[in-house]
Amino acid sequence: MTSIRQRLLIWLLLGLTATITIGSWAVYSRARAQAREVFDFQLQQMAGAFPSEGFIRQKPRPSGAQATADVVVRIWDQEGSEIYSSEPGSDAPRVEAFGFTSIVSPDGNWRVYSTVVRNNIVQVAQSTRVREALATDMALRAMLPLVALFPALIALVWITVGRGLKPLNDLAEVMRSRPGVAPEPLPDQPMPDEVRPLVQALNELLARLEQAMRLQRSFIADAAHELRTPLTAVMLQLQLAERAHTEEARAAALAKLKGGLERATHLVKQLLALARAEPEGISQALEPVSLSAVVREVVTEQASIAEANGIDLGMSGEDDVSVLGHAN
Repeated sequence: MTSIRQRLLIWLLLGLTATITIGSWAVYSRARAQAREVFDFQLQQMAGAFPSEGFIRQKPRPSGAQATADVVVRIWDQEGSEIYSSEPGSDAPRVEAFGFTSIVSPDGNWRVYSTVVRNNIVQVAQSTRVREALATDMALRAMLPLVALFPALIALVWITVGRGLKPLNDLAEVMRSRPGVAPEPLPDQPMPDEVRPLVQALNELLARLEQAMRLQRSFIADAAHELRTPLTAVMLQLQLAERAHTEEARAAALAKLKGGLERATHLVKQLLALARAEPEGISQALEPVSLSAVVREVVTEQASIAEANGIDLGMSGEDDVSVLGHAN
């Protein structure tokens, strides 16, 4: 993946998702715990609200009747006789210990609070199933705003990343809209601090490019000026050779023509050497060069000159040796 936008969006959305998930779970857990504390407080307040006298002993619930209350209040006198039950026949167990107790039984789970109110023992029991259902509902309601905020946060991240990377897109558009190779520096204001070093580096590159283009234009102008004279002389010697009426005149013209070509060739080699001496030429990477190929090329170029001077120029051996350098 090479897109900065994609990487930013992926990491930000992953971090946002993890944060929302952890935060939602923390809110959910805390809300359930607080709901349980509220229910325990209600049981405690309910137990303390009953008087010590005035209860009429209730008759047992008829056989076959089902207890449906989720909260059951039972009261015993000092002798241990039950004098009140809000739900006769309920499955709520009797707990001997005082305070809060959690009871797990095959008939159901209960949260029980027992205390002594004046001369009676009051026990308030609440079904755990109801408590957990109410606690879960309260926790989900508390968590809902955080979850509902998640899409808005995603949209905010998407817009923020797009606006944050807009200066880079604007810079690319400026570069594309420049006519030809424009050496003028790019404006670095107004630019964010993170983009300004890039603009400055581009301006330095444009300055070096302008200098290289100026040197290239100067070199081409100098080369054209230097080549104009020998080429003109070569053209004149060729015309003289064409107009010669005798072999001696033609041979003299050809000799001068050959000398002019040699001078032009020497000048071209000097210009090539000068071009390689430029910083751009020096900075070129070295590459393997076959010495046999270079020698063969030189022998081919100088064979006519060597033959004219009575020199036997040739190449023997087929062993190839390579060195690092520039082929031209």
